[in-house]
Parts: sequence; C-alpha cells; structure tokens
Amino acid sequence: MKPVPPRLSAAARASAIASLAAAALLAGCAVGPDFHTPDAPPTQRYTRGAAPS
Repeated sequence: MKPVPPRLSAAARASAIASLAAAALLAGCAVGPDFHTPDAPPTQRYTRGAAPS
C-alpha cells in the first residue's frame, strides 16, 4: 500500500490560488482596451440547409 502524500499547507494553498487568479486576470487583459468587434464578412446569399462539413 502506498502512503498518502501530504496535503498543501494553508500558505501554499493561498499562494497557488493567488497565482492562478493573477494569471487569469493577466490573460483577460491580453486583448486590451482598444478592442473592437470586427465587421461581419460580406455574404452573397444564405442557405436553408446545414453548412457542409
């Protein structure tokens, strides 16, 4: 039988949560404040059926 590995201490858990939160915030800011939604591409016609795959 293998021994169970020790769990993270409270300080290590808090550090991991803070690191993940900082990474999520930085990833969310990657687009930047000047982002504008691009215009839709022009279409000639629409079809009633499903798009071919």
